[in-house]
Amino acid sequence: YTTGAFDQGSAARKILEQCLTDQVTKDCALIEQKMHTQNISRKEACSEYLTDEAFQAWYQQFATNLKNAVIGK
Repeated sequence: YTTGAFDQGSAARKILEQCLTDQVTKDCALIEQKMHTQNISRKEACSEYLTDEAFQAWYQQFATNLKNAVIGK
């Protein structure tokens, strides 16, 4: 299976492939930092990243980045 070609398809694919992994990498570093600097458990350090609001913020940024990649800024 291959996707159909479209203008800016390579840019869209890059966003789709990297957006979630980039966020996870950033959040994991912040969680590790919180655990060490605030001396809190992993569960406590993760709590703010596991909310509907955190997901919606990520999703809105993802959608904006994808839109900008496909139709331009």
